[in-house]
Amino acid sequence: MNQQEKKELIRNYLKQNPTATYNQIRKDTKLKLERIYGKNCVKNAYLDAKIPFSKPLLKRTKTEMRKQTIKYIQNNPKTANTVTILKNINVNIPRTFGTIREAYKLAKVEYFPQYKIHGSALYKIRRRAVEFETNILTYLEKFGKVKKKIRLSNRKEVDGLLIYKNQKFVIEIKNYIKKNITLSEIKQLIGYMKYMNCRKGLIIHSYPKNKKSKRIKIKDLEITLIYHNQLNNFQEIIN
Repeated sequence: MNQQEKKELIRNYLKQNPTATYNQIRKDTKLKLERIYGKNCVKNAYLDAKIPFSKPLLKRTKTEMRKQTIKYIQNNPKTANTVTILKNINVNIPRTFGTIREAYKLAKVEYFPQYKIHGSALYKIRRRAVEFETNILTYLEKFGKVKKKIRLSNRKEVDGLLIYKNQKFVIEIKNYIKKNITLSEIKQLIGYMKYMNCRKGLIIHSYPKNKKSKRIKIKDLEITLIYHNQLNNFQEIIN
């Protein structure tokens, strides 16, 4: 459908629904007005359809704004913040949620404060994380077959999968120095395990204050947390 066809669809829709809001138009037509009419898209759409426009049509309820924000955070967990949310979906986080942390909490997404980092420093952090992950997966090849970077159909990506003694282990690797493994990350791994139909999972990390291996059992699932320097005892820890 080209732009003119989309505009014609919206014009016809507004003639039949002359008080439709942005959300109603998007829900019923499956079209994003801002991509067709640009800034002030609702007003421009009404003008194009030659339908009287009133400002109340621009208003969204607090519930609608919360739902939009939660969806935006879930789709953009690495970049969503008070600035990008206000810019892209026009929601004021302090007024709607109080804090960005509360918005992330309701979206069930782990919140990491976004600090400004110099380009070269950011590059070093990323390179260090990639090297750490590569070294861990390479080391695990001593114990069995390792599949790296498995992309799931739900747009998620698992760091790896280890097949050890006919058992499959879903692997997540966390290169943390100042941050411990959180419940949210454990839940994330559980989600991967269920999706991949695996009963066992591994979280291999570098947090120096949590060097003792830990095994967590949730119903029929089992997750083992291992400090990276303890991998030489991998068989002993797993068995």
